[in-house]
Amino acid sequence: MFTSTLSPLLILLSLAHVQTFTPFITSLPSRILSSTSSTRSFSNSSTQLYQYFDNESDRLRTRSESIYPENIIDLIPSSHKKYKKIISNRLENIRNLKVNNEFDYINKYNAHLSLSTSIILPNFTKKGWSLQRIDEPIIEQLRDFLTAGIAKNETILESELIGNNEIIKGSQPRFLPLSSDFKERILKTLLPYHEQFANTSLLPSRAYGLRVYTPNSVLSMHTDKPERNVIGSIIHLGGDEEWGLVVEDLSGEVHEVFMNPGDAFFYESAKVYHGRIKPFNGSFYCGVFCHYVPEVWGEWDREGHVAIERSWADEGGGESELKVDGSGVLEKGGGWGEEEWIVWSDGEIVKKDYKRAWGDAWEEKFNALLSHKVEFGGCNFPQNVVTEDGVKLGAWVKKQRANKERLSAERIEKLNNAGFVWRKYESAWQANFLKLLDYKKEFGDVLVPERFVTDDGKRLGAWVTKQRFRRERLSGEQREKLEVSGFVWDASAQAGERLKGEEKKKNGGEREETLSRRVGSWDDGTHVHLFRGNRYNDRWLELWEWKYIRLLEFKEEFGHVLVPTDYVTKDGRRLGKWASDQRTMKKNDRLSVERFEKLEGAHFVWDAQEAAWEDMFDKLLKHKEEFGDLFVPKDYVTKDGRRLGNWVGLQRKNKKNDVLSAERVEKLNKIGLVWGVLEAAWEANYLKLVEYTEEFGHALVPRDPPYVTEDGANLGGWVGVQRNNRDIISAERVERLNILNFVWDPHEAAWEENWKKLLEYKEEFGDVLVTTNVGTTLGNWVCLQRQLKKNDRLSAQRFERLEGVDFVWDPHESSWEGYYEKLLRYIEENGDALVPISYVTEDGVILGTWVQQQRQWKKKESISAERVKKLEAVDFVWGDLLDAQWEDYYEKLLRYIEENGDALVLRSFVTEDGFNLGNWVGSQRQCKTNGIISAERVEKLEEVDFVWNPLVAQWDSNYEALLKYQEEFGNALVMKGYVTADGVKLGQWVSDQRQSKKDGRLSDERFGKLEGVDFVWNVPEWKAEHKLIKK
Repeated sequence: MFTSTLSPLLILLSLAHVQTFTPFITSLPSRILSSTSSTRSFSNSSTQLYQYFDNESDRLRTRSESIYPENIIDLIPSSHKKYKKIISNRLENIRNLKVNNEFDYINKYNAHLSLSTSIILPNFTKKGWSLQRIDEPIIEQLRDFLTAGIAKNETILESELIGNNEIIKGSQPRFLPLSSDFKERILKTLLPYHEQFANTSLLPSRAYGLRVYTPNSVLSMHTDKPERNVIGSIIHLGGDEEWGLVVEDLSGEVHEVFMNPGDAFFYESAKVYHGRIKPFNGSFYCGVFCHYVPEVWGEWDREGHVAIERSWADEGGGESELKVDGSGVLEKGGGWGEEEWIVWSDGEIVKKDYKRAWGDAWEEKFNALLSHKVEFGGCNFPQNVVTEDGVKLGAWVKKQRANKERLSAERIEKLNNAGFVWRKYESAWQANFLKLLDYKKEFGDVLVPERFVTDDGKRLGAWVTKQRFRRERLSGEQREKLEVSGFVWDASAQAGERLKGEEKKKNGGEREETLSRRVGSWDDGTHVHLFRGNRYNDRWLELWEWKYIRLLEFKEEFGHVLVPTDYVTKDGRRLGKWASDQRTMKKNDRLSVERFEKLEGAHFVWDAQEAAWEDMFDKLLKHKEEFGDLFVPKDYVTKDGRRLGNWVGLQRKNKKNDVLSAERVEKLNKIGLVWGVLEAAWEANYLKLVEYTEEFGHALVPRDPPYVTEDGANLGGWVGVQRNNRDIISAERVERLNILNFVWDPHEAAWEENWKKLLEYKEEFGDVLVTTNVGTTLGNWVCLQRQLKKNDRLSAQRFERLEGVDFVWDPHESSWEGYYEKLLRYIEENGDALVPISYVTEDGVILGTWVQQQRQWKKKESISAERVKKLEAVDFVWGDLLDAQWEDYYEKLLRYIEENGDALVLRSFVTEDGFNLGNWVGSQRQCKTNGIISAERVEKLEEVDFVWNPLVAQWDSNYEALLKYQEEFGNALVMKGYVTADGVKLGQWVSDQRQSKKDGRLSDERFGKLEGVDFVWNVPEWKAEHKLIKK
């Protein structure tokens, strides 16, 4: 999030989708993708403006060799008209920036740099950001680190750590610095999340934090520098108030993102504009920041300089609406306001209105309204209308209506002049009223049938009916217009008026044509009786016959004539409504005998409810035949869509309320319907318990976790309910459960089960000293009995039963005696009680640790006198075991000296009983060198001529061998390969002394001793002097 002054506007133009720049990116020079990103920072000096070039001429020469067009706006595809328009306007504002001093000069260059970099920088995602939950242990570690740091007041001002941050206004944040190792772990852990977001391989760049914002902090809108911050994340760790992160995505929409602790905001940090522009109202808000770069990432910062237009320093002819403020950006008029953001919470949009970040969006959409007014025939756009360039015009029109009281007088006037419709349905009402007048002109009245449709498809009859229902909600002007036209508010009065009007018609042909026109749209099933007996009855007879034919077709297709009330034929005729009308007419004695007989011949159902009941009864019988019972689930639906489960439930309810006829109750009883659904459920579960008992041999069904049968029944839960309800369930059920040896108290049953296991353990091992690792259940149960006895919660009966099997109430006492017996066996085998601390018996008992523990208890006076007495009876060593071991080794050294005549023990020497005496001797020498051996031990060792420096002793021994050689041969000229009778390589040793003298490593003392025996230092000279002949 920290940016240099090189990138104040880096992201402003990156609002297109990924495919926007793909053709351009693939043709970039290879020098971009193969070079290494620069790490140099920009200095606010015009002499250092071109950090990659010597001067402007050098930059322009490089640009002429590049593929960039003169106007970089041309790089944006023409398919992105709206986006291209926004960028063009923004570039014009940058050109219009005034240059009054060196600082303005630098800012203007930076603005151009950010614009060009935004255009050439590739996109990795479609939207540019994503909110995701991170469930990693390292997040909790960071939160713990934050809590501890705040509690200890370890935060420091960020400015003291890295200097002032120019994009943060108001109160400066504080920092809890992270260690380098911690940062590396964060970047490594979160790398896969960032790669998944960016859909590319990444390299860690940096992690920093923890940044702790304080009251009134404001983070300006900004982007990050591409050389180090390409794909990033902000991980929210905690805070006492919500604080929205405002982000402009790659499609130009602005969002305000709210995060919960543990949420991570992933974003293309070098392209997506982001900030926290509302002052923070809480006391603290903390997060950590992670940044990555792609594995193949070119020198995009340098290319941004190359792409800047040639005439960047020229001043434009107008006023600029932009202001560069360090690394942040300000827009005249408040480009990023505090109202109407898209608010996100846990990835879910809760408000969909948004406000564009740049430009006057209202004027843009008003111009779109004017340009599309002709296309839609006015300003009353449907809500879902979106223009070709992406303007949501329908939604904008709706918003103007809703916010009319808050619109300025100037905007209201502009909308009125454009013919804007403030009431959405006003223009539609006027259009339908004109259709009503056309109807009156054609038919002479406004008695429109309910289903009348005009030639152009308008449902005028439905509109007329709606006006009657909405009479009180119509405006006074609308009611007056309808009444002037002769509108009939009472629908029944309209039917009467229609009859009178038809009787007054004189011209039969005209009447027939008019009637035919109206019949085609009337609800003839409803109004057929109104015309019986008049001269037009033949026409209605034809319509009845036509519907009767439709009824026969229905019977042929479905096998019955029980037409649902809402049934409509394929050609839109309401056959169900017509069938219902026939029943009503029969009930009121208004159906002719002829029609009654015809319907009877088709087996017409006069009582639809009875027929429907019989139909569902038949389906219930089929269910029993298929499944073997009548336990129909409540949500069960038959294959043909009938809700049989609901119907069965309704029968039970009707019987309970005494509204089900005796005849129906009898029919349902005969097929075995269970009226009490709970009783049926109990019986079903009892049968499952019987099956469980037959399979497992007992009725102790597990409850935690509950046992579930193969068909999904929670038998364990049901068994638990029976135990809990023992006092309220019937005696009959209790008796039936007892027959299965039902366990009413599972705790008692569990105790008896473990008691049996304890007896089996004693029979196998001869005692009841069960450890916790011998069968988790039994071991824990044994421990529980001891604890219950200690707390006086073990019943006398159980205590007596446990006592009867010699139960061990204090396992520690019994355990000590066992270890003591092991110690006696050790003494018998080894002759002492000096047990090494790592010693383990053949049967796996760690005896050495136990022995050391006795010494510790004795030291702390926490061992009983009785135990001390028993241990001392076997010469137990209470002192430090190391002292005892030293004395033992000293005795072995004395035996070695007695056998070998000296204390020069070889390092690898091991005694016959396995003691590494050579190592011990070496350890004594090392202890003396380091000054950590006692004077007493040094004295004892020196009494037996202990050799503290074996090298010195070895030299003296070889010197003695040389003296013997001189005495035997008369000189000290020892051949190099000569070995004495007792195995001393004297020739090699003599040669080593010559080499030591030559290298200056021979001490004066040793040189003098060798000189005293006429040591030959130069063999050739000595031979020449004595004229010896080489044999």
